[in-house]
Parts: sequence; C-alpha cells; structure tokens
Amino acid sequence: MERVLLLLGTLLCVSGCALQADTTTNDDLFSLEQLTAYATYNRSDLEAIDAKLRGLEQDEWIAWSGYMPQIKVSGIFQSSRDYLYPTKQGRVLASQVIFNAAGPQLEYDRVMAQEKITILQRSRFHDEIVRNTRGTYLDYCNQLFGDPYQLALAKTGTAEFRRAERENRVGTLSDLDLERARKDLQDILTEVAIFAEDTDKKKESLETTVEKDVKKLRRPSLDLLLAKSFQTAQTASLDEYLAEAKNNRPEFPIFDQEIELADIDFRQAAFSYMPTLSLNVGLYKDHYNRPVLDVGYYSYPWVVGLEMDWTFDGFANVARARKARAHRLEKVLSKKRAEFTIALEVKTAFHDFKNQVETLRKQVVTLGEARKEFLRQKKAYAVGLISRIEFVRAQSDWKKREYALAQAANYAAWLYEQLLFQAGSPRNRTSLILDASLPKKGNSSP
Repeated sequence: MERVLLLLGTLLCVSGCALQADTTTNDDLFSLEQLTAYATYNRSDLEAIDAKLRGLEQDEWIAWSGYMPQIKVSGIFQSSRDYLYPTKQGRVLASQVIFNAAGPQLEYDRVMAQEKITILQRSRFHDEIVRNTRGTYLDYCNQLFGDPYQLALAKTGTAEFRRAERENRVGTLSDLDLERARKDLQDILTEVAIFAEDTDKKKESLETTVEKDVKKLRRPSLDLLLAKSFQTAQTASLDEYLAEAKNNRPEFPIFDQEIELADIDFRQAAFSYMPTLSLNVGLYKDHYNRPVLDVGYYSYPWVVGLEMDWTFDGFANVARARKARAHRLEKVLSKKRAEFTIALEVKTAFHDFKNQVETLRKQVVTLGEARKEFLRQKKAYAVGLISRIEFVRAQSDWKKREYALAQAANYAAWLYEQLLFQAGSPRNRTSLILDASLPKKGNSSP
C-alpha cells in the first residue's frame, strides 16, 4: 500500500507541475515558430551542407583556372668539365591553352550543376527539418494534452480503491476483492507513470530535433486547430496539390541537373579525341664559368611556339561516352517514374488528411453528446443524486474523450504537414499547427 501511495504522490507532483505551466505567460513560452527557427538555423547538418556549398564555390575558381596561363619559374645549378654547359640557368616558362574542347568550360558547367543539385537538396532537407520539428512538437503536445486525463484516471483509481477499503472494513467486500482493487490501482498508476516517461522521451526528441533545451512550450489552441482543419479540408483541391508538387518538388530539377551532368560526361568523352593547342613562351638566362664563342659569360635565349597534344587511349573514351548515354537514359526514365511516384504520394497524403478530418467531425459530435452527459452528471452530483465515485468516473470519462479529440486533431494537423511536404512545401500555404499555436492578441495565457 505504501508503494501505491508513493507512486500516486509522484504522479500528483508531476501533474501539478504540468498544470502549473498553463499559467505561464506567452512571453515565457517557446512557440512552434521559435522552435522551427532554432531547428533551421542551429542544425549542424544544415551547416555541413553550407560548408559543402562553400567548397563547390571554390571548385568554380578551380575550373576557371584552366583559362589562365600556366607559368613556371625554375633555377638550375650544375657543374661540368665541359665549359660549354652553363653552370647556372634560370627559366621562365609560360603556357596558354588556345583550344581544348574537353577542358575548363565543361568542368565549370559540371561544378555549376553539382552546386545547383546541392542547393536543391538543402532546400528539401530544410523542409524536412521543418516537418520533423512540427511532428515532434505535435507528439509532445499530445502528451501535454493527456496530463489532465492521466490525473483524472489516477483520482478515479484511488477513489475506487478507497471505496473497496471501506467496504472491506465493514465486511461487505472480501479480502480477495480488495486485492483485486489494489492491483487495479497499481495497474492504473503504472500506466500513468509510463505515460510520464513517454512525455519525457517526446520532450527529448523535440530538443534533439531543434538542438535546444525546451523548458516551457506554448500549446496549440484546440478550437482554432479544429476550425482550421475543417476549413482547409472543405476548400482543398487534389489537382492544386498535384500541380504544386510538379512545380515545387526538388526531385524534378535535380533529375534535370543529373541529366545535364550525364551530357557533360558524354561531351568530355567525345571531345577528348580532339587535339589540344597551346601557345608556349620561354625565357632562359644562362651563366658560364668561361666565355663561350658569341655568348660570353651570359646568354639570354628565348622560345615561342605552338604545341599540339593528342592522345589515343585505346577507345576508352568511346566506352565512357556510351556509359554517359546510358546514365542519361537512366535519369530520364527515373524522372518519368518519379512523376508517378510523387503523384501517388500526394494523392495518398491528400486522402489520408480528408478521411481524418471526417473522423474528426464525428468525434466532435460524439464529444458534444458526452459533454451534455457529463454536465448532467455534474448537476446530479451537486444535488446528491449520485455518489462522489460515480461523479469521478464521469469526470475521468469526459477527460478521456477530450484527450481523444485532441489526439485526433493533432493527427489531422500532422497529416496536413505530410500533404504539404509531399506537395513540395508550397510557400503560399500555411501550416495548420503553426496557425493554431500562434498566440492570440490580448491573451496572456497559452
């Protein structure tokens, strides 16, 4: 029995702390908007992608360096028994590529395509972080919405057990039935303790997502969330979301850039059989230990000329060109398949959201009927028509139905987040949970 009371005391402390958070002003609470900002600006994996982009920017300069003249400066110190060889020699050699079909321009185009792909991937990953932040926020809010029900459940179990104790003392309840009542209370309190542990886990998951400690959280308005869900479901058009997915999903432009990369590979392989022409200029300064005929101690020879370079690689580049063509066809077909896959994802998310909203409508009607029944029980208890235990049971059932409605509303909001994500996160549409979590003007409570 002491263990049961200890567990109950712990529960009441936890629930009391949760209820105390409801009196916190909006200025002290983390909003979903703030959490999303933390997640998108503080995430180390996004910073890693930014670092990759900075590296690609340097690759642009590396590619452009192929257009610049290559200059080499060297010095030689040597000795020989033949005085016709210079003992000191300085060289300045410059080479400028005049024609290279497979050279710097294609390398630059390759870097630009890779940079565009990385930017698109970063944008998609950014949207994924936003979606995951809202999802973990909803999971944590689900737990917070369940606190009143868990408290009511514990009170109901405690009241039932105390009634069983009184009946056992007067002899109207057997010891075996009392043990059953004690076990039922322990099961209830264990369930409540597990719920509290799950709340801590959901909080840790949210903090991991945003990479910041979340002490106090502003919860969404359930009434506003219901109204937004019904309104959005009523005006939602599947064709609009399909069109937005086609325009906004980054997979399509990524495929286009990958096709461009395959074309670059093909051109580089094909152009490699064309010669490379360069203009070479060289200046030498030679020093001799003895004067040389017509030279003296020093000579300043120079050279200017054209250089042609052509290499036969045993048809390896022919194979590379064919490989590039096959890779291009692969990307074209993958893009075509992605059109069907993405359309299916949008349709599935759309119908899941619509069906959940219909379920939500039914639960609102059911909750309205349950509310009338609870108010009737409350009045009956006030005038002494029902016992306190019966009223506590009715109160627990009412809190359970309220919690079920909050869960269903949050799940509808999550399904709409999924729909927005599958549609490419169009900027002209707002999140249901974001709208419902914004503080009302002139309201100091969450």
